[in-house]
Amino acid sequence: MSFIGWANRFGIQLHGTAITFKKDTVVSRNRYTDGYEYLFTVDHDIQGISAGEKTRGLFVSMTREDEYQTLVGDLEDTALMVRLRTNATVAVAGNKMTGVDCEVTVGNPSGTITNIVSGKFTAYIRTGASSTTSTVYGLMVENKLNYPAVDLNIGLDIRMYRQAATKPTTEYALRIRNEGTVADTIDAAIRIQDAGTNVGFDIGIDLSGATIDNEATSMGDIKLSGNSFIQNSAGAPSHTATRGTLYLRNDAATTDGIYQNIDGGTTWEKITMA
Repeated sequence: MSFIGWANRFGIQLHGTAITFKKDTVVSRNRYTDGYEYLFTVDHDIQGISAGEKTRGLFVSMTREDEYQTLVGDLEDTALMVRLRTNATVAVAGNKMTGVDCEVTVGNPSGTITNIVSGKFTAYIRTGASSTTSTVYGLMVENKLNYPAVDLNIGLDIRMYRQAATKPTTEYALRIRNEGTVADTIDAAIRIQDAGTNVGFDIGIDLSGATIDNEATSMGDIKLSGNSFIQNSAGAPSHTATRGTLYLRNDAATTDGIYQNIDGGTTWEKITMA
């Protein structure tokens, strides 16, 4: 079947280089023998060079006009929905299922790219909106296990994989910012909670797998808002630290205890419990 015939069969209209979908469209094809299968491919040479030009590989725009007011409370509008499922009764170990795979690559080492963003999500209440919005989520991640995962269950995994020897001026695995334009605070930068019939968490925050130099200036397990630290290591502290830094001694000596830096130098005072 020709592309035009295929397109007309599934309700697609061709207008020069534009394709218009007039009704529900189904894309289906036989599998190639080379091991790769792409049901829909966008392959384009980006040629925009003028200031302000923008190129979009795939653009989805949906609008509910005022004539279609929501008079019931159980409507849900979704611009893009992805569902991947297997019904195979036998699966060999090593298989992988990925709902969305997004990668942005800089392939020209001599070029200058100011920002690389592999994914951006924005929940936006426009100025002047008269409707009442109860809850806003910038991003919601949910793991649902009705059958057990054998080895690992992680809600969000951030992997930093820098192979370049030159360290960036600033490097964070996770940054949380409050850039609101009103003179107000956010209740908490991070909140950990549980609900339902579970019994909570074994550990709130686990740093046991991290390598952190707790015997150096301006380093520690936790940096507090006043620039002092909470440090944890073996032996009595003698290094320079920010004044107010707390040092938790964790070796097996009988003098285990908590120390506080009192001068911003190398003077530590052991805190004695009453």
